[in-house]
Amino acid sequence: MKNEKIFKVNFSSIGILPFEKSVVYLSPVMDSNLYGIHKRFYKFFENESLDYVDYYLPEKWIPHCTVASRLNIKEVINSVITMKYEFKVIKALVKYVGVIQGDPVKEIACIKL
Repeated sequence: MKNEKIFKVNFSSIGILPFEKSVVYLSPVMDSNLYGIHKRFYKFFENESLDYVDYYLPEKWIPHCTVASRLNIKEVINSVITMKYEFKVIKALVKYVGVIQGDPVKEIACIKL
């Protein structure tokens, strides 16, 4: 992951992961930069014995930036309504990529681009 470059991402929509305790997120426009770095990042860590949830694997990944998690249905609805009226496309630079462990959140790796 030595030669990876900082790249732009535009978050242009709102999404929901409908788990028992749901997640509301911002969704980036998927492009070759985002798709490519995810694939290379996954390959870089493939020998590290990390236990990935299936939907983080290449070809199944839903890129997202979590806004709120562990929400019940009423909280999901309120979050989406609030975000809908305040939403503007967010243009961001990706300067780091990393792996975190879920519950409790723990950083496993972070790589500066």
